[in-house]
Parts: sequence; C-alpha cells; structure tokens
Amino acid sequence: MIRFILIISAFLYSLTAYNQIVDDFTDGDFTNNPSWNGDITHFEVNTTEQLHLKSTGTDTSCLSISSNYATNCEWKFWVKLSFQTSANNNARVYLCSDQDNLASSLNGYFVQVGESNDSIALYKQTGAIIEKLIAGTIAYTNNSVNTIRIKVVRKQNGDWQLFSDPTGGINFLLEGTASDLTYTTSSYFGIYCKYTSSNATKFYFDDFSIGEIIVDTIAPKINCIKVLSPTELSIIFSESIDKTAAETNSNYSISPIIGNPILSILDTLNTNMVKLKLPSELKDSNIYQLSINGMKDISGNMSTLLIDTFAYYIPKSFDIVINEIMADPSPTNGLPEYEYIELYNRSNFDISLENWVLTIGASNKTFTNLVIPSHKYLIVCSTTASPEFVGFGTVYDFSSFTITNAGQLIMLRDDSQRIISNVLFNESWYQSSEKAEGGWSLEQIDPFSPCLEEKNWNASNATIGGTPGAINSVNSSNADHVAPEILRASIDDYFSIFLFFNERIDSAKMKNANMYFVDNGIGKPTSVELISPDYKKVRLLFSTIIQNNIIYTLSVSDSIQDCSGNYISGVKSARFAIPQPVLPKDIVINEIMFNPKDESVDFVELYNNSNKVIDLAELDLCNLADDSLTSTKVSVSDGFLLFPNEFVVLSANSESIQMLYTTGLKQTFVEMTTLPTYNVDNGTVVLKNKTDETIDIVRYNESMHYPLLLSTKGVSLERINYNLSSSDSSNWHSASELVGYSTPGYKNSQYSEIKASTNGSIELYPELFSPDNDGINDVLMINYNFNSPDYNTTITIYDANGRLVRLLVKNQLSGIKGTYTWDGLDEFKQVPPQGIYIVLFESFNTKGETVKIKKTTVIALKK
Repeated sequence: MIRFILIISAFLYSLTAYNQIVDDFTDGDFTNNPSWNGDITHFEVNTTEQLHLKSTGTDTSCLSISSNYATNCEWKFWVKLSFQTSANNNARVYLCSDQDNLASSLNGYFVQVGESNDSIALYKQTGAIIEKLIAGTIAYTNNSVNTIRIKVVRKQNGDWQLFSDPTGGINFLLEGTASDLTYTTSSYFGIYCKYTSSNATKFYFDDFSIGEIIVDTIAPKINCIKVLSPTELSIIFSESIDKTAAETNSNYSISPIIGNPILSILDTLNTNMVKLKLPSELKDSNIYQLSINGMKDISGNMSTLLIDTFAYYIPKSFDIVINEIMADPSPTNGLPEYEYIELYNRSNFDISLENWVLTIGASNKTFTNLVIPSHKYLIVCSTTASPEFVGFGTVYDFSSFTITNAGQLIMLRDDSQRIISNVLFNESWYQSSEKAEGGWSLEQIDPFSPCLEEKNWNASNATIGGTPGAINSVNSSNADHVAPEILRASIDDYFSIFLFFNERIDSAKMKNANMYFVDNGIGKPTSVELISPDYKKVRLLFSTIIQNNIIYTLSVSDSIQDCSGNYISGVKSARFAIPQPVLPKDIVINEIMFNPKDESVDFVELYNNSNKVIDLAELDLCNLADDSLTSTKVSVSDGFLLFPNEFVVLSANSESIQMLYTTGLKQTFVEMTTLPTYNVDNGTVVLKNKTDETIDIVRYNESMHYPLLLSTKGVSLERINYNLSSSDSSNWHSASELVGYSTPGYKNSQYSEIKASTNGSIELYPELFSPDNDGINDVLMINYNFNSPDYNTTITIYDANGRLVRLLVKNQLSGIKGTYTWDGLDEFKQVPPQGIYIVLFESFNTKGETVKIKKTTVIALKK
C-alpha cells in the first residue's frame, strides 16, 4: 500500500463520501470486501499490499467489482507499470461498465494508461467501438517504470475532468476536460491488463476510491520550492492555481534582498506550478524566506499569507557519497538477496538528485525527481528488489541494476556532469577473503574521509550482512591527515606531459596553471586538463617544444591540496624526458621474488644500467616455461619513465610488499594487472621490447639461494653486480637477513662492485669476507684480466693446511676479463671454519701460455 499523506487523505475522504467504495488491500485479500471477480488466478496481493498481476505468456487479464457510481462522482486510483507502454502492453481502469467481463463488448468509460503517445486518456466504449474523450498531456508512460496516481471527476451535467500525478503522489494536475452524457448508469468498475509475456508480472494497482465528488473548500498551500538557477524558482502548490493570482508579481516577495520577482508564469501543463524570474542572483549556501499574498485555487479558495523558507546551495564534491555497496548478496546472511548501493547526504542541506547520473561500470542510470534530505540515506536497487528494501529506508529503483562482484567503477555525477562521488572498488577492499565470497556489503568507515579510497572501506560487521538505510556497522572516525605526493611525470607528446599524484587532488587547485613550472626554458603550462574520474592525474600543455636528450624538472606549488585539504609535502617535483629506445642490457633483471610469503606476491625488480631515459611502456615481462613464452605488458597508464641508475618493482599488489619489507619510494613500484606465473622451484624471467628483442633473461632455481637458509619462502634472489652475466648463477645470492630477506626498490643487500685488475693478474675483493648472509661482504669477488680471450680457467680453494675446500671452476673458457664469485661454502655446502684460505687461479691457452696465481683471503665469522 502507498501510505504517507494518503492515509490522512483517505480518512477525510471516508468522512465526506457516504457509501464510497475503497480498497487499499491492507487486508491482504482481493476476493472479499469488496469482492473482485474475473481472472482471479492471474492476480495476488503482494507483500507491499498492492494488487499485482502474476500471469504468464501473452494475454489479457481482467477483474471487476460491483459499482453503481456513474455521475456526480469521482474515481481515484494508483497504477505502476514497470515497462515502457505500447499498443500491446497497457492498462485500462474501467470507471463504468454494464458488463462484468471487461474484455467483452460493453458500454461504459475507461482510463487507458499507456496511450499511443505514451500518456493517459479517457475513453468512451460503445460495444466494441471506443472513442477518445480526453487526450492526456502530462503523465507520460514511456519510462521503464511508470508510477501514476489518477483522479477522474464527472459532474451531474456530464462534464468530465481527468487529473494525474505522474510521480504517484496526490498533487493532481489537470490532464484535460470533456463533456459526455451518453451513459449515466453503471453496474461494474474494474481493471483490464493487456501484455506480452515479458511484462506478465509488471502491473501493480492500489488505493482504489470511488464516491461522491468532494467539494474543494481548502485554500492552496506551498508544497515545495525548487531552485532552478540562481535567478529562477519554481513553486509547487498543493492544487491547481488561478492564472491571474499566479502571474501577479506583487503577490510574491523573497527576503533578504531579492524582493518581488520580475516575472511570474503559471506552467501550462502543470497548473500546480508557478515559475519566478528573480531580479538578482541568489547566493550560494544562503537561506531565504518566500512570502505569498493573495493566492487562490481554480475553485476560488483564497489563501492567507503563505510563508516558507528555501535554501540555495550548489552541491560540492562528496556532499553525496557512495556509502555502501552490496555487490554479491549470495549467500544471504539475512538481508534481501539483491544488490544495492547506499548513498548518504553528508551535507547540511537537502539536495535534489533530479537528472543526476549514477554510473555502474558502463551503465548510466538517471534519477528523476528525488531529494535526499540532509544527513539521510538512499538505497538504490533494482525494481524487483525495491519492495524488499522499503522496510530499511527510502528506496529508489531502476529496472536493471547489476554490480560486478569482483569490483568496478561506481560514479555519481550531478546534472552538470560534475563528479560528486566515485568508488573504484575490488575484492581486496573487504579485508576478508571469506566475506568477499558473498553475503556481505562493503561499508565506508568514515563518510567524511572519502578520499582515502581502500583505506576507508571494510566488509560489514552487521550480523545480517549490511546496513542499508542506516549508519554503517564499521562507522568510525578515520580522518585523512596524510599529505599528497607526486608519483611521477611522463611524456604525452612534444608539447605536453602527464603528472601523477598518489591520491585525489582538489580539482580547483589542480587546474590552476600557475601551480606548475618546468625548467630549461619551458616555463608554465598554457593549459591544464583534469583527468577524471579520480583526479589523480593532470595533463599539462606547453607552448615550447620538449627537446630530445634533455632531462627536465617539473616543480609544483606547495599550495596543491588533496581532496581532504592536506597540502602537498616532501618531494614537490618530478623529472621527465623524451624516452629512448631500449636495447639489450640497458635494463637488467635485478631481483626476483618467486616464492613469496602467503600474504604477499611475486615481484620482479628491474634496474636501468644505461645512461638512457627509458619508457616501461616499451617492455613486456615474460615467463618461459616448456619452451612457451607468456608475456604481460609492463606498460602503465600513459607511460612510466625509468631514469639511469633507478630501480622499478613490478608486481600485482605493491601494498602487500610494502607492508612486509623495507622498500624504496612508492614511486618505484608499478602495479600490474597480472604478473607472469613464476614457479617456486625453477623458472625463467624474460624481459622483451616491443620488437620482440630479448633485453634480459634470467634462469633461476631454488638451489641458487644460500644453502644454509632454513626456508627460502619470502626470500628474494638478488643480483650481485649489474655488469656480470644474468645467466651466471654465481652472480645471484639470497637477500640478507639484516634487510628482512628482500630489498624491493633500492640497492641490493648483496651488491658488490667489480674491482679492476691489472693485465695478467687476478684481484680478490674484499680481502676479508663473512659468508653469513648478513648482507655485509657475504661473497668473495675474483676479478681477472688476461691479454687474450682464449684461456681455460680452473679455480680451486684450499685451507691454510693445503686441504681442498672447494673446486669452484673447472676448465671454463674465460673472456679477456671478468669476475668469478665464491659464496664461502665448501663442497658440502657448509661454511668452513674462519681463517685464511688460498685461492689457486690456473689458466692456459692454445699457445701453451699458462697463468698460475695464488691469492689468500680470510673468512671471518661472527661469534
């Protein structure tokens, strides 16, 4: 049943109309008091106490009740059709009929909801012939959901009036008039539904009332005031207004300051509405008082002085916030098993959502006449779900409503297409893999900190799985006090760049060109383009060309703020340059995490070992398994510039890595949608450019880790030196325990420089080393330098007593110069006692030339 004001209205009506017929279906029955007859198996009274068609197939269905009302009476009823009406899908309400079978030949009158012009109309029927008496002009029915309340008045002299409220309320507007006295008696009143199979359950009826004409003795009142623009108002009265009174400017006065309007116009279609043109503009966030004198309705009832207040308020970003999301309602924990979104008005003003757009993924849904009061909630769901949620609060429904379980962009825009609120969620926001499986909503922790994104959301703690229409179960203060940071800049073209921030920036500050300056003769941008929907990125256009082979620095003003009002701090600049083509060994694979802890993910760290600026968009990260190459693009949105001697960490979840390990700057992390799969025992990491040329390749296996580790889970494999071969297993070592077994985004704990050796000699570095995996001198570097490239080398390690400790290299072809490494372990993969050890370096070539050099080193272990 549709309740609100109608309850009072129906009560007053019952006092003034003797023997009137009323059925609002609150008794849950339509077969008694009054008794409806006809296709009764096609109908039911639903849980919201409405008469509901529940048929199947393509058909017509009718019900009728006895009624003798034909003249000097009025009919009122409510209709909802959840489809766009057509010739084969519409409803009739028979006011008068001489037959109980409304699908047969009969004499009488009916209102058709769903006219050829998508409106309503009053018809006369003679046998099988119908004649239109009133063509409606207001209650259009071409929407996916049409909710209309209708009133028809027929006087003793045969004058007809057709009224409607296209919102389903009781503010009736005159559709038209006619005069006809053909039939002055009646035996039946009823409904007639014509439908195709897809709409066989989408007809709803309620609040039937038939009785004598109620004489209007009530003066008009103000129902609501709408601000249409800074200089325009519309006033909705409780009934149709006299045109002369409505269009007299002196009848209206607005204070403070505004005074009388310069123009007053009664709407030709909606005679309850008057539009005012003001002499000066309303001021934002001000409250005004409207006084009206001398107003009267079309029956001549004059109002006393009418006074009402209204506010002029321009909604700001986040005044309405997306506050709760039920993406996966199955299995239910007690809530209706339907998807929904909850909006919350966190402002101090009532806000109209008329013509606002809710975007869910690629679907745009437009609100009609709707106001969210200050600090109130709105549940948005499907038409099917709507009756199930009415008990939880105010509901607005759309015919189709789908949210992707895994997450997607949800955005609310006002009638000027400005973004008011947006959420790009995913399953990780639940903070619970169990609740992410379904039956729990995502709730915002603090509606006054919407800029925190994932950090401000959690799975509902409510026992029924969510809190639609009420304060969130996870509600708590979660203020944003963290300053925004610059992440990076990248090249768009020779005249423009992109600048990236780590969080949403205040758009008003962001679009100010004076906030930015580039050195080397570029200067300030000529224009600034904001990139929606999250405003974490801006495009800067310059009048001066960006030159090759110059590294520029962009500086930003310290007046830049995030959307919570925090001023930028720390690094306030970013470098950019025209990137150069990437060639083999320009970028090297520098660290690999292939067996992460359960709460973390794989990652691959790269190092720019060239003097070039390289765009990661030109690279693909691959996995070679069973001679099959699978690749994932490294490219990120609008490019990622890697400068000489810089690191970058590629992963599918940067935050999980940053929570476990000491890491480099956040700017060194690139979040990838997916990472190639790297096995925990062995695998191959391949880096290719866009021409399919291999830039670097590493074949790893678990045995490359430090053998004395109890577990290699959560331990990354580090490159010892950038210039040594990627394929040399001795150039890799487990990350040090002292750094937490990983160094993502900064210099490796096991990194060691190559010390130059003179021609025909070897050099050991360091002279003293400690193979205890603490990241300090864990590996001995054996650097050699020959005068020709064809030497075969054997390296043997002995203790001070001449006993063999390790055959490190056996008859290996060496280059002119290079480096071998000893991890300090013996033949049994154990650390020998501390002391002096002899490195015997023996080489010979095809000319019979030999090199035999002995050097000593010291193993020093902690006690």
